[in-house]
This record gives sequence, structure tokens and C-alpha cells, in this order.
Amino acid sequence: MRNRKFIDLGEIKAQKLAAMRASVGESGRRKSAILKAGGTIHMPPRDPAFVAPQHRSLLAQQYLSLPTWARQGDDADKTAELAIALAAGRAAPGSRLSRRKFMTLMGALGGGAIALPAWAPKAQAGWNPNEKPPNNYAMNVFDYLTPTQQADIVSGTLVDCTTQINNAITQLQTSSAISTGLGGRLFFPPGNYLTNSGISATAGGVYLEGSGMGATFIVNGQTNGAAISLSPGSGSIFGGVSKLSICQSPSVGPTVIGNIGLLIGSNLHRYVINEVSFPNAGTGQYTPYPMYINIQLEGNTAYVSNIRMDCGAGQGLLINGAIDILLSDTIIYNIGYSTPTSGPNTLLNEFGAGVVVGATSSANASIQAINVECTLCSYNGVQLAGNSSTFTDLGCIFTGCVSDTVGGGGSTAAAEWGIGNYVVLCQFDNCWGSSSAGASGVSTSAAGWRIVGSGTESNIITGSFAINNEGDGFSLVNSGGLPSYLALTGCMAGAEPTFGNGQGGTGYGYNLNGASHISITGGLCVANASGQIGNNTGTSVTITPTTLPS
Repeated sequence: MRNRKFIDLGEIKAQKLAAMRASVGESGRRKSAILKAGGTIHMPPRDPAFVAPQHRSLLAQQYLSLPTWARQGDDADKTAELAIALAAGRAAPGSRLSRRKFMTLMGALGGGAIALPAWAPKAQAGWNPNEKPPNNYAMNVFDYLTPTQQADIVSGTLVDCTTQINNAITQLQTSSAISTGLGGRLFFPPGNYLTNSGISATAGGVYLEGSGMGATFIVNGQTNGAAISLSPGSGSIFGGVSKLSICQSPSVGPTVIGNIGLLIGSNLHRYVINEVSFPNAGTGQYTPYPMYINIQLEGNTAYVSNIRMDCGAGQGLLINGAIDILLSDTIIYNIGYSTPTSGPNTLLNEFGAGVVVGATSSANASIQAINVECTLCSYNGVQLAGNSSTFTDLGCIFTGCVSDTVGGGGSTAAAEWGIGNYVVLCQFDNCWGSSSAGASGVSTSAAGWRIVGSGTESNIITGSFAINNEGDGFSLVNSGGLPSYLALTGCMAGAEPTFGNGQGGTGYGYNLNGASHISITGGLCVANASGQIGNNTGTSVTITPTTLPS
């Protein structure tokens, strides 16, 4: 594996600032010369808390363009190699080892516990926890486990090790890295870690890092409880989880909403979740059961990226009462289902939803999602739902997101996108909503976009698709009131030759249901079974799409 030099990020920032100042007023040729000579350019802050809302799209693009080292660390891989593979000089990192073979490797290391190698970095000043997991202070969870527990973990034998893991976290939380605000990292070598009472961090600055998705597994042995909880006291900042998989114990099925894979409490702010997966239930070594909620976020200001979910009983990602969440590069499948090793999926919950922005206890605001795909969920791919005029979903932006083949749970209210009630000042750009008509179990009234009042107003949908749905393409629904002040611009509601809406028998391109203050501008509305525009009886409705006959 390629070695990498550990760099003082504070020094890098100083170099960037100096390079920026040196380049001010210079020509483009001069700036190019600086870059070719190894110079650097200044990058704006990456914390959404310090960036104006109108600039957050640029912030998101900038984050996604960062080099690999700026979004993740590879120290875990090197530690795993030293601890398990290189000790014997022949075992590949992440290999499944027998207990006997592992104990042999332990002997080659010269003792009972695997310690961090000499190259482990020391504390450094100037690190920004929002840029990457900390390299300044690292601990190995194996140092707190007996050789027998280590062997069980690596061989895949499920033995509860919650107490030992939480002891390691307690030690990390009392370290100078936490008290000085630098943050510290607890590394999990490859293997299966069973927790029957939950892994819990009660202070900010704690980062849990595995050896990679599909290598390190945290196995939840609880019916009602979170496998991992980062829920510190008030005013805590920094923390995160990366490079691991979370699944349910094969002997404990999820039955309640409290069954959660990863929980971020409301008192933790400015955290990072990166490269975390929830694998297929019933496949290989994995559990036959999914968790009820895979990830629940209640803390503000976070980067959540590279998430993979292959199943879930209730909700894939629940954002509940959080502000300033950047979600990117995420794929979510089969929420509402168990996924067996072979044969069809088993429906567990007709109301399964991929991404849920649900304000049940406080308002959500500034949730930005980029390149998120939700497929084969039983009710909604994406769902935004406020709770009252006080608890709203406010100022959320979804860009380049996909919801497809949703609604197999059979609910007549199913939709690719479920929006409302109390969704305000939100924007949806270049998004996709298609139910793949004829898919198993989908109701004949399932819509592409189901937009519900009351309190849902001042929202914009641009350049988005609603095609090939069983029911309406864009359906406005009266539920305690109708949505209003909605602008749809350049959208595709139905498509030739055979991808119109109403594939279940009836359906409009736009079903306004008597709503008022609606603007439909540009785009196409074509080939829909019941007609292009339906129930246009409201006031202040402007319609100027390119409309073609069915």
C-alpha cells in the first residue's frame, strides 16, 4: 500500500493563504505558474454555518471536488495491515481468519493486544475537524479487548463487546485531544463487533473509524436501541463515523422505531459521516433482518456522504429537527423490505421511505442533497413533512436526485416524492420521479410527485421529471388545505411515445385539484391518460408549458 506523509493541516492553511495573497493582482499566466510550481490556492470555508445560503450550492460542489485525502483518511487501512495481515506476511487485509490462525498472528506480533504502530501521528495544532477525521490522536479498540475477543471479532463469531468498546471511548473522551478541542479517533480493525446495549459517545470530538465498508461491521443486538450513538451534552462540536458497515444481529429482529443503526443526538454539531453502509439482509454473513431506521440525524451542521443502504424496515435516513445538513453521493434501496439471499424481497412496512426530512420536534432548515438516489422503497423515495406552522421544513434544496420504482407497499398515497405538510421555501432542481409503471405491488394511483397542504407554500420545482407513473405526474393534494405559491418551471410531465402518466388507467400530467397561486412555465406535458392539466379551478393559476395531445 502506498505510504503517505502526514501533514500539519495548519501549515497547509497558512501556505494556501500566502499563495492567495501572492496571486492577487497577478495575471492568469502568473497564477498558472504558481500552481505548476507546486503552489496552492485559497479555498473558502467548508463549514455551512459560515456560508450564506445563496452560496451553499458552490460549497457543495467544492466539497465534492476535494481530493480523496481531504474527505477521508487511509490510516485505518495501514493499521489493519500491520495488525492482521503484515504480522504473518501473507494474509490479505480484511480476510476472514479462523480463531487459531488469528491467535498465531497475535503471537507473531508478540503479545496479547494490537497497538498502534510507531508511525501513528501525534497531536498537531491547527486541525479543522470539518476537513477530515483527526490524525492527531488515535487509539485502537483492540487495545481494550482480550485476545479471545479479538479472535472472535476477526473470525466473525458474534460475542458482545459493548463494555470494552465503551471503555475505550471513555478513555478517548478523557484524553487531552478532547479537552483541547482537537478531537480523537478510535479505530476498529476488520471484523464483526456485536453490541447488545449500544456503542455510545457522550462528548464531542469522538470519531469512530473502521477499516472500510464490508470490512468492519457493527452488529446491533438490540430490538429497541441504537447500535452507535453520538449524543453528547449541550454545546458539543465535532465528531463522526466513517469506513464501516452497520447491520442487525441475525437473532434479533427490529420491531420498533427506536431500533436505529446510527443516531446523532441534537447536541452534537459540525460532524462528519462518510463511507457507511447498511448491507443486504440475508446475504452471506449478514443478518436476515434490516434495522428500522438506518441513520437518524438530530444535530446541526454536518457532511454526510458516500452512504450505501441496501435495506431497511422503516426509514433509510431520517433528518429530524436538524439545520445545515449536506447530503451527497448516497444510494438507498429497499426501504420497507427485508432482502433475502434468494427469491423476492419480503415487505415489512408499506410506509418505508428512503430519505425523510421530518420535523417532529423542531424545524428542519437548509438541508441540501446532491446526487442522492432512492429506489425500490415501499412508500416514498424522498419525503419532506413538517409537523406544524412552528415545526416546518424550511429552505431545503435537492439537486440531481432520483426517486424511482417506489410504492410497492401498495398504499394509494405512495409517491416517488412526498412533499408536505408545512414545507416552505424549498427547491428541487433536475430531479427524477418515475414509478416504473407495472412494478409489483404499486397502487394504480401512485404519483410521481405528491405535494400536500396545508402550510406548504413558496416552493420551486425546476427541470424535473414526472413520467411513467401509475397515477398523476404532479399531484396537488388537499389535506387540511391545498399547497399554494408553487412554481414549476421546465418540467417534464409525461413523455412520448408511451411514458405518459396514468399507466394504471387514469392520471394527469398536472392534477391541480383546485389549488391557487400556481405557476407552470415551459417544459413538456404530454401523453398522459386523463389529459395534460386536470382540475384547474383555482385562482391565480398561470400555465404556459408546451402541451401536446395524448
